[in-house]
Amino acid sequence: MTPMPHTENSQPQDFSLQTLRFSGSDLTVINTVNGAKNQLRVKEAELLKLLCQNYPHVTLRQDLAQTIWAGTYVSDFTINQTVNGLRSKLFDLGKSLIVTVPKRGYKLTTEPLYDKGENQPDLASEGEEDVKPGIHLQSGPEQADISAQQSPDAPSKPNPIRSPWLYITAFVVSALLVFLGHWLIPPTPTSHIGQTTVLFVPDEQELPLVEQAIESEEYIYIDKVKETLYGCHEDKTCTKIAP
Repeated sequence: MTPMPHTENSQPQDFSLQTLRFSGSDLTVINTVNGAKNQLRVKEAELLKLLCQNYPHVTLRQDLAQTIWAGTYVSDFTINQTVNGLRSKLFDLGKSLIVTVPKRGYKLTTEPLYDKGENQPDLASEGEEDVKPGIHLQSGPEQADISAQQSPDAPSKPNPIRSPWLYITAFVVSALLVFLGHWLIPPTPTSHIGQTTVLFVPDEQELPLVEQAIESEEYIYIDKVKETLYGCHEDKTCTKIAP
């Protein structure tokens, strides 16, 4: 398996994250240690693919909204629910694999390893095509002499051994970011009317509209963007609540 080149048009469907394996054909995550399997929702799978595509960079919340929920309104509550749902599907590695970057977005802490399939570009061929046009490789006698002078028995340089402290430090930093994200970002004020979550504090004029909307339709939550109220269903689609 090889790391994924950061291109949108050649993204393979199957990849691994540490001991977890994702299958793009049926949107499942398999724990290779014990064989346990979790089924992802479509939005959760799209979120995981986008985090892998942007690794090792931070995926901004506005990028999530514009990419995964393109053309529709999405609240912070919906994004948080989708992220938390994906973390829970990644077994006990969810919180360490996906960390919150306060006031920015989310970041994947482990490089995804992709299966090299038929649709994945040949990295060696791409590397040969990237040779600068001003540099020409010689194939005549001079080049043959240089190749003959190279000893086939010359020992290769050993790869430097990575210190385990680097991984420990990265884990501590990731855990600290998660901790700070929960404590530094103020929680959104919420209330409940029946089974519906209200993500803001309605005033005297808004409260009758909210109660009337809940009686007429089944909303999971109601949110307020600027001065407009939106009611959101279980499939995360939201409609404007007219006064």
